[in-house]
Amino acid sequence: MERCTTRRAVPTRSRTSTDLIADYVRNVKRWRDGSMLERWVAAALLEVARGFRKIRGYRDLRRLVTALSTHVNQHRQPTQRKVA
Repeated sequence: MERCTTRRAVPTRSRTSTDLIADYVRNVKRWRDGSMLERWVAAALLEVARGFRKIRGYRDLRRLVTALSTHVNQHRQPTQRKVA
């Protein structure tokens, strides 16, 4: 029965984009200025972006945000101010 529950006792942690960028820029030995940092981080982001997956329904996200903000505005309680 125990074999069916899990294959590993300790689940592996998924690597975030921050981890992958840190691995990419780790090779820089001497940072010269802020623009160098920006170039390396931009290059790392381009490299890491290859592994990103599209979110299903990403085209509808703007419509979802609009619907949620409309819902919140309709159900928002009016704030009561105390008169001194």
